Amino acid sequence: MGQAPGKVTITGVVSRFSRRHAKHCLVFLDMTKKGRNGELVNTNKSTKAFLVWLNEISDPLERYRRATEELERHRRAVARISMARARAAADAYEDGRSVRALAERFGLSPARVHQLIADARDGQSEP
Repeated sequence: MGQAPGKVTITGVVSRFSRRHAKHCLVFLDMTKKGRNGELVNTNKSTKAFLVWLNEISDPLERYRRATEELERHRRAVARISMARARAAADAYEDGRSVRALAERFGLSPARVHQLIADARDGQSEP
C-alpha cells in the first residue's frame, strides 16, 4: 500500500522482548520523505514519536542501546548526505564556476569550498 503524497507515516513492529517490557514498537525514522511537489517534508513528528517510544522503555540499558542504534543510523545517513553535498560542490567547480562564486552562492568561505572539493576528490565526507 502506497503512501499519500505529502504524508509522513510511521512504520513499526510490535514484539515481545522481556517480561518487564511486554511490548515495544520500533519506529524507523525516514529522513528522505518527499511531499507532493518533491520538496522534503519535515519528519520531526516521527522523531518525536521515536523519542516518546524510547522514553517509555524503563530499562536504562535497553534504552541506551536503542538510542545508540538510532544515532549510528543517522550518523551514516549524515555522512552520505555530506558526501553528496561535497560532490555537488566539486561538480559545480568542474563545470567552470569559480571557488569565490561558489563560496558566495553557498554562503561559505572560499577555504571551505576548497575543502568540500578536496573531500569529494578524496572520497571523504565532512565530519
